[in-house]
Amino acid sequence: MPDESLRQLLKRADARPSVSDPNELVAGVRRRRIAQHRMRTTATVVGTVLAVSLSLVLTTQNPRKMAEIGPIEPVNVAQQMSRLRVDAQMHDLTARALEAKARARRAIARADAHPDPLAELQFQRDRAAMTLVYEANRFSQNAVQTERAIAQYRKVIELFPTSTWADVARQRLRDMQS
Repeated sequence: MPDESLRQLLKRADARPSVSDPNELVAGVRRRRIAQHRMRTTATVVGTVLAVSLSLVLTTQNPRKMAEIGPIEPVNVAQQMSRLRVDAQMHDLTARALEAKARARRAIARADAHPDPLAELQFQRDRAAMTLVYEANRFSQNAVQTERAIAQYRKVIELFPTSTWADVARQRLRDMQS
């Protein structure tokens, strides 16, 4: 029996025309692969739909019974209402405190986003003075440009007399003159 099915398979293979164009063979393989992928995807979707349907059917067939509530006593209700009012007030106070903290954080963030203009101006002055001292240091390293260095140090002292960079410039001038 197995020999007979093998013979039939070989006869069918011989009966098919051979593929002379390699592009045709590649296209055929791609078509088969796409068809197999579609079959697998369809099977996966069908299986998922069946599983979800089955779980829905099983969960709706056995609804959970709700616990029975006994008679409510008027005294018990009044106590519960007063507890609930206290809880609600505590929650309200907590929410207000959290909102106030959030507002404070946002205000700080806005203040940080817009720095103090005077502090920004002082920072820019210090930066300019530092740049001039840096240039003067570069000039002082070259023997030909020591006059330019002295001029730069004097410029820092003249323009920014109270800055720390003016103190640095004074010290460098003393060092250069001695």
